[in-house]
Amino acid sequence: MTDITGSSVVIIEAAEFFQQLGYNVYVGYVKLGEPMAALLQKSGIHSFEIREMVDPGDFDIIWCQHMTFGIIDLESYVGRPLPAKIIFTHLSPFVPLELPTYSLEKAIASAILCNSEETRDSIVRIQGKTGKEVVFSNASPSAYKKAQRDRSELVRVLMVSNHHVPELVDAAGHMRDHYNLHVEPIGVHTGVYRPVTPDDIAWADAIITIGKSVVYGLLGGLPIFVYGPHGGDGYISADNYERNRVHNFSGRPCRTKKTGMQIADEIVGEWQSSLDFIADIQQDLDRDYSLDICLNKLINEIGVDRPIYVQEEWIFQHKLYTNILKSTMIL
Repeated sequence: MTDITGSSVVIIEAAEFFQQLGYNVYVGYVKLGEPMAALLQKSGIHSFEIREMVDPGDFDIIWCQHMTFGIIDLESYVGRPLPAKIIFTHLSPFVPLELPTYSLEKAIASAILCNSEETRDSIVRIQGKTGKEVVFSNASPSAYKKAQRDRSELVRVLMVSNHHVPELVDAAGHMRDHYNLHVEPIGVHTGVYRPVTPDDIAWADAIITIGKSVVYGLLGGLPIFVYGPHGGDGYISADNYERNRVHNFSGRPCRTKKTGMQIADEIVGEWQSSLDFIADIQQDLDRDYSLDICLNKLINEIGVDRPIYVQEEWIFQHKLYTNILKSTMIL
């Protein structure tokens, strides 16, 4: 955990949620650096470097993200039930680090979280349908719902991206020069590198972004212009909402490229219709993208699952996977 990326933010937001429920939360990392180290410390979340096997008896829930399952000590529990519920989380349909890398995932998991239907379908193609797959849609804290407010005119535009997208740079200039809009960028290439906060969403009248930051805008009632390195559909509307949702608001469904002037003109010209659409479906958005609702439901469901007994035949595969992690210096 080093950079402010969607995957790291998912970890922190989930950790903070469990912490609010009264759990003692520990985040294990392979590498920890700024700015994520400071964000963990600010949240009061315990963290540790992954160097030794983790005893599942020390935890109620283990959230496995990326290549971390090999560090869980299964061997000590052969013939016995796993004391911890194990959640596997996948955040991309094609990035190798996000795909199932452990053949026993479907047997061990209490739940398999996928950030979109596209990711879920990719996971199912690889390991088959288990019935444990849950699309959590990059659900985010309810604090972003407090950013909802009446927006009567377009004055302030928030641009969030860790990618250098030349046409968005051009669009920002056109919005400032031709439309006298206040454009605020956030991202690693902008000089303003920090998480997007509920105050940012409350400040803005529209947001240009992709991925996880889109969910912040949805919860906050913002018109969202989906555009990134893959291009994008532009403003979320009744015509494109469903396909963008399925593809995690990545810009991939259409991959439409626009010029900076086109983006600026659409931001202004189509703002009201997108604002109206977001307002019309706001009740559904609150339900579908609230982390509180998603994780509370998940905890209740896995709490009544039958125990999973560790099988002897699993251990050889588990050791192979652990050795792979050691060879890559993760352990």
